[in-house]
Amino acid sequence: MIKPFDPHHQIPDLQWNILSVDFIVELPFSSRHNAVMTVVDSVLKRVHFIPMHMTVTAEEAARLFLHQVWKLHGLLKYVISDRRPQFIAHFTRELYCLLGIVREPLTHDPGAPPVASQHDFIVQTLVTKEWRNQNARIL
Repeated sequence: MIKPFDPHHQIPDLQWNILSVDFIVELPFSSRHNAVMTVVDSVLKRVHFIPMHMTVTAEEAARLFLHQVWKLHGLLKYVISDRRPQFIAHFTRELYCLLGIVREPLTHDPGAPPVASQHDFIVQTLVTKEWRNQNARIL
């Protein structure tokens, strides 16, 4: 039997783990800000709007994320964004650095196929398909 949706029902394993991060830019200045970083929980469709300047770097975006989203919801598992993969890599690296997480490089047999590039290709393919399945695009 299907039960009606209860908005107070918690989904602890999924909420705030799969996030969509985008930027609304070239807005009129308001309190020294002319852009907004949007962070959307892809499961519950809740959102944080973070005012910023449109020239923010990946490192500055990670700092804003840390102070506005991470402090409330913890560490994310997946990021969906239409930003270049390099931006997401810099964003993630800076976020890990701010949190004191050390990423160890992959080590493997030199004759084996490069694991990281295979994984990057799979993740990029998944992210691209997920983004295309969404109805709205902010940027």
